[in-house]
Amino acid sequence: ADIHLFINSYHHTIADSFFKYVTYLGEGWLFLAAIPFFVFASWRKGLVIAFAGLFTGIFTGILKNTIYAGTPRPFEFFRGLYDLYLVPGVEINHWNSFPSGHTMAAFALYFSLALIVKRKGFSLLFFAIAFLVGYSRMYLSQHFLVDVVAGAGLGIICASLAYLTAVKLPWKKLDGRAIDLFKK
Repeated sequence: ADIHLFINSYHHTIADSFFKYVTYLGEGWLFLAAIPFFVFASWRKGLVIAFAGLFTGIFTGILKNTIYAGTPRPFEFFRGLYDLYLVPGVEINHWNSFPSGHTMAAFALYFSLALIVKRKGFSLLFFAIAFLVGYSRMYLSQHFLVDVVAGAGLGIICASLAYLTAVKLPWKKLDGRAIDLFKK
């Protein structure tokens, strides 16, 4: 709670606009947008993205809607205790806080991209995007730090499982590359 109040006490109109839009880089539909591009590059790379999206969706659904259903988000937690600063134009969610689905999706997608692109500069960029998505969830008072950290960890696990699943599949005929844009 103290960490959230600390983050919430620092805001600026430029940051409000920035984080209001950066948070969309953690939307689950981005997996669907990335799959066709990577399938064209390599079936296995496309499978990594597809499995990462599938695993993320399954884990998010189970955790948020069954195991941790009803956990309050910051707005509900602080209701009557503290008036949070809320970014204008952002719809506030009230329940099912744990874990952060946007952060999980961001880390799953961008960690998967780092694994299949294998270029250090891109890996740093992908981590920075995922980190900013996680921070945006706290800045926008949608999640607590524990939600974001758990989402990041689970996203990395989903990406790792997806990579291992796609690499270990015995579909050698699918490994042909139409174009491999991501070789070193």
